[in-house]
Amino acid sequence: MRKFITILAALGLFAMLIVPTFAQEVTEEPTVTTAPVTEPTAVPTVAATAVATMEATEEMSMMEDMGGPTVADFIVDNYVRLGEAVQTAGLVDTLNSGDFTVFVPNDGAFLTLLNDLDISLNDLYSNPALLEGVITYHVVPGIVTSDDILNGGMNVLDTVHGGSLAFGYNDVTSRVTINGGAASIEQPDIVLSNGIVHVIDNVLLPPDADVLMTNPMPEATEEAVVAKSLLDISSETLVRLTELVNAAGLADELASGEYTLLAPNDGAFTTLLNELDTSYEGLLGDQELLMDVLTYHLIPGTLTAQDLTGTVTTVNGATLNFGYDPSVSRITINGGAASVEQTNFRASNGVMHIIDNVLLPPQ
Repeated sequence: MRKFITILAALGLFAMLIVPTFAQEVTEEPTVTTAPVTEPTAVPTVAATAVATMEATEEMSMMEDMGGPTVADFIVDNYVRLGEAVQTAGLVDTLNSGDFTVFVPNDGAFLTLLNDLDISLNDLYSNPALLEGVITYHVVPGIVTSDDILNGGMNVLDTVHGGSLAFGYNDVTSRVTINGGAASIEQPDIVLSNGIVHVIDNVLLPPDADVLMTNPMPEATEEAVVAKSLLDISSETLVRLTELVNAAGLADELASGEYTLLAPNDGAFTTLLNELDTSYEGLLGDQELLMDVLTYHLIPGTLTAQDLTGTVTTVNGATLNFGYDPSVSRITINGGAASVEQTNFRASNGVMHIIDNVLLPPQ
């Protein structure tokens, strides 16, 4: 009996110990954390915009403190065509005088512009009103980031020219568009000491372009054109080629000898540097390669566009093979390695044709 009572007491004590714990486990339900449901948004919030703008402003402030490049410096150093245009129009000091947002067309965009307007680069540079109008239509006072455009309500901006730019967004290309797709931003938010640059893929024409086009331009007489040598025309039209010709010591030859010059546009040399995996300075310093490449673009005698057929021997000694691509209405070279985009720049000592790629002679 005593043993039975002892067992009961032990059981009672065990129950007193276990029940509170069991009760606690039963009564305490697990905590379920539910994430707040938010509607998806296509663009960042205003707060995100503010942060991005603050970051861009802080970066610009740091650039100022460090004496970083200005907007004008950046354009002149990196974009041949717009750099030339800014200097020709006398706008370098203007772009250094305040805070600006500049939509910078890449070099290829200017060739498209010339084709669209059916004018030469000399025509553009010889019309101060058109040149200044086009440039200032790409300049906006103050600092405007891509986030400001997308999310900050800045979808229409007034330019220094006076006309406005309207912005949108293309879901397919994931790019900010300008003026209904007339151009798009391919590289946004390059922060500089006195502003910000967005690189775009086309030149934008201001609303009054037709009026600016009618501004009187000096008439180029045939005598004046013929008086210019191949070197003169290259110097006025093609920055990179002219620099390389001078570096190779071929300037006198282009000024006096009778040649057909197949002149790569400025953008073609950027492609060449990537293909050769070298720098521009490296190309300038390699005299053998430089001479080899340049003489492969020179043909003895004068060949107009109609004469560019079949196989032709160059000053280099190697041959070029010409064809025709009806899909783009262009003369092709070496099976499409390059094509002729502008023909028959007549000179006193030959003719020049502008091509879209640098040709490498066979090894």
